[in-house]
Amino acid sequence: MFDKLFEGQVALVTGSTSGVGKATARTLGQAGCAHVVINGRRLDNGARVRDELAEAAPSTTFHFVSADMNRLDEIAALFVKAEELCGGLDVFVHSGYGGGGVPDLFDNMTPEMSEKVIMGVYLSLVRCCHYAVPLLKKRGRGAIIGVASDAAKVPTPGESVHGGALAGSMMFLRGLAREMGRHKIRANGVTPSLIGDTENYNKVMAGGYAQKLFQKIEKRATLGLPVPQDLANLITFLASPLADKISGQIVSCNGGISGA
Repeated sequence: MFDKLFEGQVALVTGSTSGVGKATARTLGQAGCAHVVINGRRLDNGARVRDELAEAAPSTTFHFVSADMNRLDEIAALFVKAEELCGGLDVFVHSGYGGGGVPDLFDNMTPEMSEKVIMGVYLSLVRCCHYAVPLLKKRGRGAIIGVASDAAKVPTPGESVHGGALAGSMMFLRGLAREMGRHKIRANGVTPSLIGDTENYNKVMAGGYAQKLFQKIEKRATLGLPVPQDLANLITFLASPLADKISGQIVSCNGGISGA
């Protein structure tokens, strides 16, 4: 049953050559997607991951399209290419930010650093949705899932700018859900706190204020720190027909770190 949840459907997952995005692309393939478009910046890495995913889900055709989430022209080209390759779109998952660096106290940030966070976290999602929504409307249905962080819900020292941008992203999805319901398009958000076995985990634990912050957070994960597959399972559920009455919701997956 569950391997046919997305039978014949097309999914596009940004930031999908590693971490949550990669796990999500694999899981969507294993759940029956006919085509999954993966995305990253490096062509060599993208080709390697595409082949790896094809082995894990041999019934799915995986395509790699490079695009920088900081570049509007490349975002536009990503969706044009996805439609050319796959004939449309049913599921859009935004898991790849355009950057922004690790969290830090506001006093330590420059206006340029803040702008980069807002561009990478918030504008990349909004820009992608400008191109995803018309494709989903052509199908007469669809699902949008945005991956953010519990910083969107819980004020955290060192994440004032990141949290503000993430909160904006989640409110955007909630508003979009209200607007798109009449087109049978659902929009939801997923918010972890800290995800183990990822490049971002290694970055924030490398030292400085971020390390101190997240070491404290990790100790509160009484159920164990989530890993990419935990997020992929939740995202796949929310994108599937099993959740066809769920929209405009922001769901935490944080191992019990908080009740956000």
